[in-house]
Amino acid sequence: MTDRVILQREFSELNGLHESIMKYATDRAELHQCDVYLCVNTKSHGDQILKRIFEERERNRLKSNEIISVYGRKVSLHTSRTLNKSYLTEGVYLLFFPGPDLLKAVEYQASLNPVYEIIVFTESDGHTDATDQWMSEHDVRTLQTGKAAPDPDERS
Repeated sequence: MTDRVILQREFSELNGLHESIMKYATDRAELHQCDVYLCVNTKSHGDQILKRIFEERERNRLKSNEIISVYGRKVSLHTSRTLNKSYLTEGVYLLFFPGPDLLKAVEYQASLNPVYEIIVFTESDGHTDATDQWMSEHDVRTLQTGKAAPDPDERS
């Protein structure tokens, strides 16, 4: 069964949480002994997000479809287009600011193979129609945070 969680805050409150949610995703992947699939709407859109987490060399490797190691877990970058054409092994999916196509593509992957967790990181004061719809269709828990990092024990 796939566990679905969301970390949704006002855009101004998300600054500094990008690295924390990446650490949370790799911790969950370590628990399940699987890979992390970073998911963005488009690679150009994803570049702004990746800048907040990775050094330039790592970003370039991800954008070149290479797998990198982050906190000891294999991490790769995907868009809805690549997800629809790929068969990925079980894993933890970390979605940054997903649109409806990306959410649909990840749920499609979840219908094909075991997906341990789908983690959504997005803003609450912008375009929330896609995530609102996704949350109404699935059992989604909200991640609670302190000032810095999501704590896996603090779920509601």
